[in-house]
Amino acid sequence: MDSMRSRRHSTSVGNTDAARLLGVAVALVCSLSLSAAERDQHGKEHAWAGATGSYVLIDFAASWCEPCWRSLPHLETLAKQYPKLRVLVVDVDETVAGRDRLVEKLRLTLPVVWDEKARIATHYDPRGMPATFVIDKSGKVIYSSIGFNKTTQKALEQFVSKLPLEQ
Repeated sequence: MDSMRSRRHSTSVGNTDAARLLGVAVALVCSLSLSAAERDQHGKEHAWAGATGSYVLIDFAASWCEPCWRSLPHLETLAKQYPKLRVLVVDVDETVAGRDRLVEKLRLTLPVVWDEKARIATHYDPRGMPATFVIDKSGKVIYSSIGFNKTTQKALEQFVSKLPLEQ
């Protein structure tokens, strides 16, 4: 009887320990997914995944992408026109020097993060360059486009103009 009681006690302690470890593991995974953020050219951290509570425009660019050089000034203008829209440029160059070159040559004030470990690109899986995604307040992609020309520029501007952004 005593050995049975002691086994029950050790089993329940073991289950409690396992439950605690599981809770810690779940909390760790949740905190990692909620802290999906990268630093921009000024060292400021920007969240790029999950519910952010605001509309976010994410644009994938690179210094080797000729259409990106034409699209980024338009995004800069769009960001100024809609200050409640968070605009984040994700640079996918192999080195941070590519990002810095884009920022310097185009005199970008938009936040531009370097996707060093391809975490953002893996998450959104852009199929071409530039690739633009608009994410709603809950973290769902509600618009995407590939490439840059007058048609894609106008479509993005029209889409953004219809968002319920508080001006």
